[in-house]
Amino acid sequence: MLKFQKLPLLFVSILYNQSPLLAFDYKFSGVAESFSKVGFNHSKLNSKEGIFPTATFVTATIKLQVDSNLLPKNIEKHSLKIGVGGILGALAYDSTKTLIDQATHQVYGSELFFFIGRWWGYLGNAPWKDSRIESDAHTRNYVLYNSYLFYSYGDKFHLKLGRYLSNMDFMSGYTQGFEVDYQIHSKVALKWFSSFGRALAAGQWIRDWYSPIVTEDGRKDINDGIHAVQLYFSNKHVKATPFFIFHLRLTKRPGLKSILIATRNLEV
Repeated sequence: MLKFQKLPLLFVSILYNQSPLLAFDYKFSGVAESFSKVGFNHSKLNSKEGIFPTATFVTATIKLQVDSNLLPKNIEKHSLKIGVGGILGALAYDSTKTLIDQATHQVYGSELFFFIGRWWGYLGNAPWKDSRIESDAHTRNYVLYNSYLFYSYGDKFHLKLGRYLSNMDFMSGYTQGFEVDYQIHSKVALKWFSSFGRALAAGQWIRDWYSPIVTEDGRKDINDGIHAVQLYFSNKHVKATPFFIFHLRLTKRPGLKSILIATRNLEV
């Protein structure tokens, strides 16, 4: 049984005004969340026989964020925004933390750090990675998930860089990198996206920044980033987005996302 609770903490918008033409907006917001899962399999843990009980656990997290528009309102079309946000959480209850393995008669170790706090280093090569007990002891139950700068010139040009929530296909969670949008035509737009890290920050998941793909340059592990280019096309009947996602040393994935808009005058 799963249960999810979400409680808004505050939502305040402050207008700092020196004159009618020079105004800066600041918005503070926050949310408290709790996720719970109840397991009904209470078998005694025996790793040798492959017997594992189902975990029961409860998470508790709090997120705080501030966003601001830095440019005064008398500057037309141009917009420059920044945002900073962080999350802090913990396991309020973990039924597996002290379970004894019947095969070894020792504490088996919780694996719920996969939900809250997993930290194996940015490149995933921490020396405690293969130990449940050590991984649980080295958790990071916090993430600075937002730290971005966003510039836009009307609907023509957008630039976003830093840490922010990803809206790219096949790239969920928060990303660390940049993206650029350019409106070539009223019906055609081009987008470039580069990501050099991923993080999770929600009621059920907290994971600090890490590299989803790690490669070697002959001497050490590195992160070359994940990149994508998209072309948007739309008219009154269809929306189509051909895209190409690639990693410099590994994967290359072309794709197409399309939406057909049905109207009374369109026969399908």
